[in-house]
Amino acid sequence: MERILKPRKENMQSSHIRLRTRIFSILIVLASWTCPVLADETGEVKALVQQSAFPQALAKADAFLQTHPSEPQMRFFKGLALTGMGKQPEAIEVFSALAKDYPELAEPYNNLAVLYAAMGQYENAFASLEKALRADPAFVTAYENLADLHVKLAREAYVKLLQLDPRNAAARSRQLLLAAATSEPQIPVKPAADVAKDSSKDKQPRETDVAQPGVLAAVEAWAKAWSARNFSAYLDFYAPEFRVPNQEPRQQWERKRREQIENKSRIKVGIERPRISIKDDVATVRFRQAYESDKHSERENKTLVLKRYEDAWKIIEERAGG
Repeated sequence: MERILKPRKENMQSSHIRLRTRIFSILIVLASWTCPVLADETGEVKALVQQSAFPQALAKADAFLQTHPSEPQMRFFKGLALTGMGKQPEAIEVFSALAKDYPELAEPYNNLAVLYAAMGQYENAFASLEKALRADPAFVTAYENLADLHVKLAREAYVKLLQLDPRNAAARSRQLLLAAATSEPQIPVKPAADVAKDSSKDKQPRETDVAQPGVLAAVEAWAKAWSARNFSAYLDFYAPEFRVPNQEPRQQWERKRREQIENKSRIKVGIERPRISIKDDVATVRFRQAYESDKHSERENKTLVLKRYEDAWKIIEERAGG
């Protein structure tokens, strides 16, 4: 294909946008490629992306690409707009094509890694980061993302290991070292003797900020799926026995929730001051929910009741208030 306006690395400047995925925080690079002829068009779309006006950015990018289908900068911003709208498969298609046409550019590979990681496709994420670093061995963001991915998988492995072997002092020590090095608090795992001791007590709920492994992680993942406007992932957090508010039919509730989520161009859901109580296989999580969208923002007290299903916690009740 004709390769016009090929960006030179020494003329590329970057700024970072933080993307919260279902599993961990990782960075997307916004490249500003030097191109005097197309500066106005790409500058406008870039500004829309930075303002989280993703549908408008996508519309302008598509209109431009109708007459300039090979232009790399606009294709890159189209991929960012699709990512911001939660359209991961379409964004992957755009960045994959861009990486194929311009394999010397590291940024498309880096953004593919972001998308694959968000979908839990870690092997593809690692492979994409390796390609990014082959294209640009000095690409700092790709190294940061690679490190973040390794750290995330290490954390998950230690949690699983200590669930299976709570007496493993060496693993617990390494987990604490990892937590200290990365400034992320770890969920304490009780030794087997303490667990047995608890089972002899009366079955009163226990309340803590970092309760049984998986409960808080499930709530945070639910909020991230909601923030990403990924309705299928969001819906998966609700158990088959979920008690729909106001005794509304489940299908009707799902249809309304889909509309409420997908008709917004931007959503951000934060979990503040969570308090967790657990009795048997049921956990009650009370927290302050910070909700923002392109249409309104609010903070309210929220309660989720979750039930443990094999290795997953799912929501069986959701209500406003404590």
